[in-house]
Amino acid sequence: MRFPKLITFICLFVALIFLSCAKKTDVVLVEQVAEIPSPPAIPTSPKFHVIAYVPEWSIDINSIQFEKLTHINYAFILPTAKGDLSPINDISALKQLIAKAHSNKVKVLASIGGWNHGDASAFISLSANESFRKNFVSEIIRLFETYSFDGVDIDWETPKLGVSDKNFTTLIKELSIAVHNEKKLLTIAVPPLNEPGIENEVLKHIDFLNIMAYDSFGSLLNHSPYSLVVDGLAYWKGRGLPSSKAILGVPFYGRARKDWDFTSYVLYKDILEKGGLATNDTFNGIGYNGIQTIKKKTDYALQEAGGIMIWELSADVAGPNSLLNAVNEVVVAKNN
Repeated sequence: MRFPKLITFICLFVALIFLSCAKKTDVVLVEQVAEIPSPPAIPTSPKFHVIAYVPEWSIDINSIQFEKLTHINYAFILPTAKGDLSPINDISALKQLIAKAHSNKVKVLASIGGWNHGDASAFISLSANESFRKNFVSEIIRLFETYSFDGVDIDWETPKLGVSDKNFTTLIKELSIAVHNEKKLLTIAVPPLNEPGIENEVLKHIDFLNIMAYDSFGSLLNHSPYSLVVDGLAYWKGRGLPSSKAILGVPFYGRARKDWDFTSYVLYKDILEKGGLATNDTFNGIGYNGIQTIKKKTDYALQEAGGIMIWELSADVAGPNSLLNAVNEVVVAKNN
């Protein structure tokens, strides 16, 4: 009778070993699942953007300090009333610009519109018609495919409240869907203050807002005082713009206070050539931003915004008086 009991004991022992192995296997499986890496966290401090407009009429690729920029806005391509785009004057120069920028990891956006001597009739027309809007969006996508642009900047100066504000919102929403489906950027340029023609809804659909904190004709001494940067950013953030989307614009030019018209526009490099100092902000009745003011504005942008925008790069000089160098010095110092 003891033999059968021994067999029973052996069977129970084997069963216990089997169950123990099964449990160990289960534990191993759980550990393997736990080792699957989680998605990377979204950065809490996005890179500070340095965006420069480069006019198509004054491209000098050899003079561009690409290493000090993150984005270039190629300016300008004009729209037509039916949503077509005007031809590019120098395709070869554009292709060289984009190729050199991309080799330096700088993005290039097509800037559509511009001041255009105050003529916004094309934008007013195309935004009011569904067919024209669709054509315009298609033309933008074609630009991406043809020239490898990294995005589009809409520079409509500016939609009017009760006239074109609703149409502008519709245009931006439709453009946003198409542009972001292509993994491209959508930005707009706006005045710094009192802009009711741009609805708050627009701010949800863009990547950056280029705040043109210059050409303030109400200022007595300078068209782009430091206070305009502070007030402009406060205005747009007060309307719901996240700091990360706010790009503060600075001028690389001056204006003569006596007339405040287009003829009063003087490039920074021309001001210096005529005897103005890089350390000053005025010269012979011309108000501009010298090195110290540019540095002060850049420092403020680093604290309160997502980047700084320059109009425009060809107006700068090389060497120690370069305003782009001034921007870069502040950015580098802040990052170190």
